[in-house]
Amino acid sequence: MTAHRGPAEKQGDVVQVAGHQGLAALSLEGLSLLRDFGAELSVPVGRVGAAAHFVSVRVPTLGAYVVNKAITFPRRPAEQREGLSPKRSKDIL
Repeated sequence: MTAHRGPAEKQGDVVQVAGHQGLAALSLEGLSLLRDFGAELSVPVGRVGAAAHFVSVRVPTLGAYVVNKAITFPRRPAEQREGLSPKRSKDIL
């Protein structure tokens, strides 16, 4: 995910990540809560010989994730053919 910049109609589009050729992210509003309340994890990605290699990954805390879902689920668009959004319902549950 990356912070949304530009017209509202483009929110949720996949955009290229600057400086990382071939890497794309969802452009979304309201990511500051997830950024500000996160934790860094060290994830093992493999071994070279006897040495383990790790990658640092920043993830939101559970509370930040829940609050973010609660405030953003109404913005999820409904499916055009039915006027409903099963994913919106999943988000709130």
